Amino acid sequence: MSPPNALAAETSPYLRQHMHNPVHWLPYGPEAWAKAQVEHKLVLVSVGYSACHWCHVMEQETFSNTEAADFMNTHFVCIKVDREERPDVDQVYMDAVQLMTRHGGWPLNCIALPDGQPIWGSVYLPKTQWLSSLQAIVDVESKDPERVRRYAKKLTRAVEAMGQAAGPEGSSFLDAFDSWTESWDLEHGGRLGAPKFPLPCQLEFLWRASHSKCLGPARQQQARTHALRTLDALVRGGIHDHVGGGFARYSVDEAWHVPHFEKMLYDNAQLVSVLAAWGNEAYPEFVDALTQTVAFMEREWRLDHGGFCAALDADSEGEEGTYYLWTNETLESILPPDEVACVDSAFGLNGHSLWERGQHVFRRKAKSKVDRHGLQELLHKLRTWRDGPSGRVKPGLDDKVITSWNALAAIAMAQAARRHATPPLEPALRLGTYLRTHARVPDRPDLLRRTNHADGGPVHEGFAEDYAFTVEAFLELHQSTQDRKWLQEARALMATAMDRLFDPESNTFWNNAQCSDTPFVRSRSMDDGVIPSANASFASGLWKLGWALDIEAWRELSRHMVQSRLTGATTLAESGKWGQVHLDQTDGFTTVVVAVGSDEQRQAVTQAWWSSQRPGTWLEVVGAGDAHIPAWMEGKSLSTEGQPRWYVCQEGACQLAVNTAEQAWDLCPLS
Repeated sequence: MSPPNALAAETSPYLRQHMHNPVHWLPYGPEAWAKAQVEHKLVLVSVGYSACHWCHVMEQETFSNTEAADFMNTHFVCIKVDREERPDVDQVYMDAVQLMTRHGGWPLNCIALPDGQPIWGSVYLPKTQWLSSLQAIVDVESKDPERVRRYAKKLTRAVEAMGQAAGPEGSSFLDAFDSWTESWDLEHGGRLGAPKFPLPCQLEFLWRASHSKCLGPARQQQARTHALRTLDALVRGGIHDHVGGGFARYSVDEAWHVPHFEKMLYDNAQLVSVLAAWGNEAYPEFVDALTQTVAFMEREWRLDHGGFCAALDADSEGEEGTYYLWTNETLESILPPDEVACVDSAFGLNGHSLWERGQHVFRRKAKSKVDRHGLQELLHKLRTWRDGPSGRVKPGLDDKVITSWNALAAIAMAQAARRHATPPLEPALRLGTYLRTHARVPDRPDLLRRTNHADGGPVHEGFAEDYAFTVEAFLELHQSTQDRKWLQEARALMATAMDRLFDPESNTFWNNAQCSDTPFVRSRSMDDGVIPSANASFASGLWKLGWALDIEAWRELSRHMVQSRLTGATTLAESGKWGQVHLDQTDGFTTVVVAVGSDEQRQAVTQAWWSSQRPGTWLEVVGAGDAHIPAWMEGKSLSTEGQPRWYVCQEGACQLAVNTAEQAWDLCPLS
């Protein structure tokens, strides 16, 4: 083992995994770039994350190798980046590598000039190929440096242009929807091909689209059918940890059977939102998966301050997936024969769940008649064994707390609590408190920080996704509690984001503040992928705050952002969140104002409204003493008997009051 390098002072588990490499790694920052300029060296920017299997492989094969390290130290200043700490760095170098190679992934390795401009990149490479590639770059740069610099400038301009240009006029939203459907996998759900990612914000869009009158009945049914097909396959598939709860990051096959085994907070949080939307009496297995995923998150990731850890590794005991795999011999050593037979009936040990080398990745059979509750008891028994003294070694835990991912969790917990009462509201409130306190820059409580760690860690200001998702988390907490403090928190944070991140020339938000140590270009988050784009999330927050607080400029900015994004779009494949906001804006967004006379009534009407699905609506419960409400909400009164009155309002114009939640819903456009 080599002596510790500069990464030993870091708190990121991913960076610390490389602290005994013979490579002279430096953390990302001004010091590393200054060293490159003083020494006139090229820079290797190597990006990954702690749960990444191929990052571990490259660390062991190449970065721990003395020959490779000597070459890298001689010719490059080597920078290690945790992509979860610095998504801005990851995005711009990923954009560059995708422009150069037409694919991306992690570990992401990019060679750059001392000013940060990229000139070459790759993902995982075996050691021999890695060294030959680096040698070729060194040779080209030494023989024709001007050619390399011209290429770097051309590539930089291309990276700057990504995500900025609006599409041509002509395509409609419905055309884009129809085009997207051509990429759907009509057998297994999701998109055609492999690997397959859950992409929760697409499933949330499909839920919203299934209720949208502007899509028409046929497309509504298409949206519903594909979402249910996908979610059913996910819940039954091997990507779902049936024993311990939670979902892996993606499946390597088209049938959702064999996952890439790491579990990420952002996936599981968003899937809780999806399951909360689609789960009901007709789909009890979705509610079961929701309950089990929340239990997994609370058991494995929650820290004392209320925040959640980032991820569980794919690897344990030196191999990928060991923790999650089962053999017949193992099952027979734990369970009596009748219970093994029950597991076989549910999962198909003789073929349906079989993977390789006699190992099973549990995948629930579609037509199994096994009792749900009895099966859950057996799976609990397997989890108790797996985590017990005779069981398995748990995968590594990435215990840094990422603000944006915790905001996604707060959104999910708040939605699940009001739609199902399982989980209760307490986890959402704990996360809200965490986002109001621990997720702030020390001595600057108006600013979010990107990450938090028990051992300290970098105090880097949050990025666009941290601000946007936290605004949405506070809005969801307001909807679940009708406590206006959450609305005021959302307003204050949106104002901060407008001040530090907003670009008036493009009417979009930068990923980071101008004063931060930005990479070679400033970037924007525009495409919806495994998480929603920050700009789509801002558009959603601006729209809802614009109505809740009667701020017309924010409503108009939201409209402009959505129109600019979707005008001429040829598909909705990367616009799931944008599509949700578009439907809110075009379906007739409705504010339901309820006049109450007590806190007990406030709680009762909130529960009554959210006891059923109410898409395209915003709830405001107001009492006589409430301050800071829009003028058009004032003057709403109780009935003469002192009972709550319900007012259905659109664009500030309210209909005559009614007496119940159902009567109010009947007046809403999407009822």
